[in-house]
Order: sequence, then structure tokens, then C-alpha cells
Amino acid sequence: MPLIRTEKQKESLSKFLYDVAKIVLASAVIAPVVNLSVFSYATMIGGLLTGMLFFCLAYILDGKELRL
Repeated sequence: MPLIRTEKQKESLSKFLYDVAKIVLASAVIAPVVNLSVFSYATMIGGLLTGMLFFCLAYILDGKELRL
């Protein structure tokens, strides 16, 4: 029983994952750079890796054809 059953569900999930990637990048990478008092390399690297993970998941999901 596949989790994603329709093309619309696949598109919605990929859009959601792209949005999550943007939010993670904004909160963990861009915000500390703007406010240097809370800057941490660990947070920045973790945010980049997490954002890239969500982006890659969305990219893979967006490129797959749905087989029913």
C-alpha cells in the first residue's frame, strides 16, 4: 500500500518539502548570520545539511513518475 497514491499528493508533498527546506535555511543559516551574537558554526552546518536533505528529498520526489 503506497503512501502517495495520486499525482496531486506527490506534487503537494514535494512543495511542502521545498518549503521546509526554505524555512530550515532561513532559521538556521541566514538568521544567525544577520544576528552575529547567536552565530554558531555547528548550527549553520546543521542547518545547511538539514536544508539540503529536505531539498534533495523534494527533488527526488518531484522527478519520479507515479506508478499506480
